[in-house]
Amino acid sequence: MAGRIVEKFRVQADLGRSRIVVCTESQIDVITPTSTDHESIGGLLDYDFEDGGKADKIDDETYKDVITGEIYHRPS
Repeated sequence: MAGRIVEKFRVQADLGRSRIVVCTESQIDVITPTSTDHESIGGLLDYDFEDGGKADKIDDETYKDVITGEIYHRPS
């Protein structure tokens, strides 16, 4: 899902590998059954690694590579 880039930040795995996480905010256009007007729902955040692949947000400081399961931490 493409969207507006909200933030980019570096995360690091326990074994030292460093990657960039790109957080994007997407909007979904919804048409209500009683109207032909579009309503946008915003604030849907998506996390991806800049070098490819999906990232799952575990908490504000921890992200997981969906494919490999490798855990990355955001430096404080």
